[in-house]
Amino acid sequence: MLFNDIVCKNILNLKNQQVNEHRNANVDNFLRIIFVYNPRGSNFMPSN
Repeated sequence: MLFNDIVCKNILNLKNQQVNEHRNANVDNFLRIIFVYNPRGSNFMPSN
């Protein structure tokens, strides 16, 4: 019982890590696209 719980938790953790890495890759690609198509460069912070 305990062993199965540990295995299940490890599998869930691995799945969560994969999802997070995939999401990070998508965010990186999205930011790259924004930087490429943004004519003012990386200047999106509004100047106060």
